[in-house]
Amino acid sequence: MTINLGVLGFAHGHVSSYCRQWTQDAGFDVTLVAGWDHDEVRLTKSAEAFGIQPYTAIDEFLAHPDLQGVVIGAETSLHADMVEKAAAAGKAIALQKPLALTMREADRIVEAVNRYGVPFTLAWQMRVDPQNIQMKELIEQGTIGDLFMVRRRHGLPTQRWDVSTMWHFDAALNRDIWADDTAHPVDFIYWLLGEPESVTAEITSLANPLVPND
Repeated sequence: MTINLGVLGFAHGHVSSYCRQWTQDAGFDVTLVAGWDHDEVRLTKSAEAFGIQPYTAIDEFLAHPDLQGVVIGAETSLHADMVEKAAAAGKAIALQKPLALTMREADRIVEAVNRYGVPFTLAWQMRVDPQNIQMKELIEQGTIGDLFMVRRRHGLPTQRWDVSTMWHFDAALNRDIWADDTAHPVDFIYWLLGEPESVTAEITSLANPLVPND
């Protein structure tokens, strides 16, 4: 069954990757029908690239007659507002991580999803990577025996990035890159093994003065 999706915000780079795959491979059973962004240049570029109808008003976007679900790729500071609007419109939601900037905003997201009963997921691509699925199966089947320690390394080459042009490093929009990207390894371990009894972490930095909390 094909699902008709729209994109609420093209700020997150992964969203454009999704759109390219969906428009190039019919095997995903996804049809892109609409897009919204507060950045009109970004919206126009994305709409032309993926052949979708652009909207500058969220309510008009959500009223698209064929729209069944949304992928929210807007800046993190907009997540709570986006989820509340999409959930109230009855749309299935896939939300980019991190969930929100604050616990209050996170609670708003949970409350909206529960209130309207819409399908909801965070974009945890590590849960669907084939090698990770195989790893989880081996653990659950007991093939590799009992686990007593897990070490997970996660790093980013921030010293190579032009952070002056990236909203990810603006505290008003996304807090910082540490909070943004550590969401991946934390979720990966939780998904792989369940809730931990205790946690130890070692954090190092390349000391890029332009990257807050690198």
